Amino acid sequence: MVNSYEKKRNFIYRIFHFFNSHYDYGYALILPNEVLIAADLKVNFDALGILIGLYTIILGVSILVFGYLTDKINRKRILIFSGLLWAIPVIFYLFILEFWQLLLLRIIAAIAQEQHH
Repeated sequence: MVNSYEKKRNFIYRIFHFFNSHYDYGYALILPNEVLIAADLKVNFDALGILIGLYTIILGVSILVFGYLTDKINRKRILIFSGLLWAIPVIFYLFILEFWQLLLLRIIAAIAQEQHH
């Protein structure tokens, strides 16, 4: 029998997972702003395409790796780690001056985004 604490915890987890799984932060930051990013960093759209493709590949690999780790390690620890890791690119997006900086932050964001899938 499930006690009331477990019901509440499961309900909160489901709501948290619902909101995180229905909004993909990774693509929502780049796709609508491609023109502005390309102009600001003085890169062509091919470079942004590579950036999006690399993000997608790293995200796919990270989902597999962290999915396995989630089964072996406490899910709460993985979730806290990914939340803290995801905060790094969000803060440093404001200070990007060159394309390689954006590329590095997108790689970190892809690794951190894995837990939300």
